[in-house]
Amino acid sequence: MSNHAENNKHEKHNKRDKASKDTNDEQDDHDDQDDDETENLSLIKLKNFLELHNFIPIAYFFMDGSCFYIHILMSNTGDEIFLYIPSKYEFTLQEEKGKKLSQEDSKSLKEIESQSYNMVYLEMNPDESITNEYAGEPDEQSLLETYGEMINLSSNKEKIEEYLENNYKRAIPVNMIMKEDRSIIKSIYRQTRRLKYCVQDIPHKIGIMYKDSLCSIRRDNSLNCFLFKNYNNKNCKKLFVISDLESFYEKIEKIPDETKLVKDSLLKVLTKNQGSHVSLLDTLIKSKNDIISIPIKAEEKRKNYEILLNDARKTMEKIVETEKHTLSEIDALLNRKATEIGLHHDINIAYQEKQLQDKMSDMLSKKTKMNTLIIDLQDKLSNSVLNIDDMMFDNNVMFDTIVKNFARLKDYC
Repeated sequence: MSNHAENNKHEKHNKRDKASKDTNDEQDDHDDQDDDETENLSLIKLKNFLELHNFIPIAYFFMDGSCFYIHILMSNTGDEIFLYIPSKYEFTLQEEKGKKLSQEDSKSLKEIESQSYNMVYLEMNPDESITNEYAGEPDEQSLLETYGEMINLSSNKEKIEEYLENNYKRAIPVNMIMKEDRSIIKSIYRQTRRLKYCVQDIPHKIGIMYKDSLCSIRRDNSLNCFLFKNYNNKNCKKLFVISDLESFYEKIEKIPDETKLVKDSLLKVLTKNQGSHVSLLDTLIKSKNDIISIPIKAEEKRKNYEILLNDARKTMEKIVETEKHTLSEIDALLNRKATEIGLHHDINIAYQEKQLQDKMSDMLSKKTKMNTLIIDLQDKLSNSVLNIDDMMFDNNVMFDTIVKNFARLKDYC
């Protein structure tokens, strides 16, 4: 490698480090200090390796030319995961374009390019006041008309936000910018900050995506927020498990089960905490009738979605088993085709081969539909639970701010 190319590579590596450090005061453990040099690796080979193990890349996210995240669909379960690429492993499109590629690799490169997006850090302000952070800047006249002289409450909790966040300190073991968008991204950042306690002791981390933004937990349990350029995603919050490349490779056979375990556990924690939020809100406003039913209804809704998901996954398992059996039949037929001769045998084998290929096509069609159904159900489940949790948490903290403001008004009235 020439000195010029080497310097360019180190400059890009350092720029990625600096961006991460500027966004967070701590050095990202994503950039290992003892790595003097990055490794240039093949994105095409990585794609082929993933697909060989039924992990289908559906989006690639690049920062300063290097692949940072890969959004992956697990085709045998319908689950999704984000694969995080530590900076010491450098996967670039430019590196692939400079190679002489086979026809198949050229096709793979075009697929990667069509699914590639650039990303930038979103700088967040963790020191923003609680009122602005949670409630924005409400209209004073609207507050007066809504609450007037009817409210005469006080709270004895000085740090209600800290009290609420303690409910999230539940470690999960693996063995078991329009104004509206800006507000939502800030709420997702707060939500991710709370959820980091759930995954602080396991190798997998999590992130929450909304439209073209992602707030994620890094390997050192600090937070990053990103914006994906020209990326059109669903208008809902999506919870993702994030696995770094090394952990992913070491546990590749366990990744589907561990991803499901982490995600299901998080959703259960969120649902459970809705009861905690409701209990506190009930103490503050003494209005039980309608509020108490929220966690019950939320739990019922989550269970209904999980029943539908379990049914869909069982159907998927049957499809996968049928697919494996059909592939075995095709292999056996091909072996007969190589050993048996004669017109009668050729016609019979051709007829059986056509039937088996039609069966495989039918299985692929059913598998695609089932993946779509599973993803849709998971999206609805996570969007519902995340939004209920977010609204209940914010309501509690905002109400505390309102109560304290009214209490302080006594000094001036």
